[in-house]
Amino acid sequence: MKMPLNKKFFGKKLEENLVVNNIFRTFAAAIEEKSKAMKLVLIDEVRIQKALSKAQMAELVDALVSNTNTSRCTGSSPVLGT
Repeated sequence: MKMPLNKKFFGKKLEENLVVNNIFRTFAAAIEEKSKAMKLVLIDEVRIQKALSKAQMAELVDALVSNTNTSRCTGSSPVLGT
């Protein structure tokens, strides 16, 4: 036995569902945009950290190379006055 369809009820429910669906889509789009922005910030932060690490490593290598060269120079020839 088929039940009669109440067009008013289903029409109202359909309309409510469309409104909720639009709100959900807007909310989902806002979350996606925020997520993209956060990813870009994280990517930039990682790039900055990598650049800092490389700069610090280069400074350390420069310091080691500078110290090695000066110690070799003084160690290879006798110091005057000895």
